[in-house]
Amino acid sequence: MFRQDRANPGTRVSQWKGRHDTAKGWPGSRVSSWLNGGLFGGAGAPAWWVGIATTTLGSDAASVTFAQDFSDYMDLVIVSYARGAVAVTTAQLDMQLNNDTGSNYAKQALYGTGSAAYAANWASATSHMLGVLPCANATANIFMSSVTTLFDVNSSDKYKSGLSQAGCDLDGHTSGRVHLWGLSWKSTAPITEIDLYDATGSGDLLAGSMFSLFGLKREPA
Repeated sequence: MFRQDRANPGTRVSQWKGRHDTAKGWPGSRVSSWLNGGLFGGAGAPAWWVGIATTTLGSDAASVTFAQDFSDYMDLVIVSYARGAVAVTTAQLDMQLNNDTGSNYAKQALYGTGSAAYAANWASATSHMLGVLPCANATANIFMSSVTTLFDVNSSDKYKSGLSQAGCDLDGHTSGRVHLWGLSWKSTAPITEIDLYDATGSGDLLAGSMFSLFGLKREPA
């Protein structure tokens, strides 16, 4: 058992390594900085996962766009909480990258309805599907949730890839959808724009839908 009274307190604290790369310094200051910032990327500390932008729709909208220079980031994560406004039971939330509307999206899917499971693939789609949207004819106030990760978004020598997980209820009881998608965008260009929209083309995303974008920052040199 460790006996504090048999050791030099200053030495013991300064030898404690909360992170392997915590710089040497006054123990009290270093430990305090690590707990209050360095561990989770607070102010003045290197940031890893960071929030980039959030859009909450105040009114129905045809699409949501995130566009900027993402060169500081390795991966991007889109968290969607959405519902469609069109007068059907379901639509689908789709994503296009860099305004590419061509047949350059490939995807593999596993999905279930609560009563059956399916697998499918698309080799030459014009967008990525991120999940099923409950719409006006589904039970009120039910929204779809999805988490989509895009990997190595600034690579210049390979196609972009991603994973998307989504789920929603439709009637508050017996019907719903769950999806797992493997995504590929057949382009070596860095990602600079992400467009999210109702792929039916006949309806908007409902007011109250929320979309957040997070990034994994590159490790400092």
